[in-house]
Amino acid sequence: AHMERTTFEVKSGKDHTGNYGASAARNAGKFVPDDKSAQRLAEAVSVNSTADVVFSDGGGEFVSQFGNKTDCALLGFVKWLGFDYAEIRSKPSFQEKDDDGGGTSLGVKTIPFSSESKRSAIAVRLPKKANGDDGGIRFFVKGASEVIVGLCKYELVKGVNKRLSPERKANLQQQVIGKMAKEAMRTICIAYKDFPAGPPEDWEEKTEYNGQKCRLCETDLTMLAICGIEDPIRDDVPEAIKLCNKAGIDVRMVTGDNLQTAISIAK
Repeated sequence: AHMERTTFEVKSGKDHTGNYGASAARNAGKFVPDDKSAQRLAEAVSVNSTADVVFSDGGGEFVSQFGNKTDCALLGFVKWLGFDYAEIRSKPSFQEKDDDGGGTSLGVKTIPFSSESKRSAIAVRLPKKANGDDGGIRFFVKGASEVIVGLCKYELVKGVNKRLSPERKANLQQQVIGKMAKEAMRTICIAYKDFPAGPPEDWEEKTEYNGQKCRLCETDLTMLAICGIEDPIRDDVPEAIKLCNKAGIDVRMVTGDNLQTAISIAK
């Protein structure tokens, strides 16, 4: 997802399609709107975000963006998949009555992004089952890929949870995350976890999982996708750095990005 020109593709080459048409589909493969994996991915992005975007009529260009630019790019990807993020957010089961009963808000529990954890999360209720039983809770998590992949136990493949082996995780880190990072792309991993019996008693209960300190609710996740987002350098940056150097100022970069992404952007 390109955040300035706002085109969407899965990287199979250097070209940018500029639209959601046939050439984009050839790059990215076929996404069917009622496909379970695509729908779950669209829901994961739509609800775990406070950003909003306005698109041009019938096109893929952003008219305006409100909120975090990474989230805006991901919402553009939801549109590319064929879904309406606002419609997803308004699903009745995702809405919770406020304590005062005066309105509703999205989700049962929200965990805001922090630079320390490098992830954010939201839990939403699932619709009741056909027999009237409670549908349980679905917990969506997104954040830095190298962090989230470490918290995953499964990946969703054609609608079925498949165990993530150590070899598969290593391959994702090297061949997917590492490859995109070297192309100066910020990578975001999107995952989820179901709680069939309802929400945990303590959302903040701490544990350690695969060498990472985390909340217990964030363990044994199912990976949905790893997204690469191009964050293009503004046209005026090279000249600005040159002027700083001429003035005797050494320019240094401070970032929370993946190391390989940071090195590629610096180059």
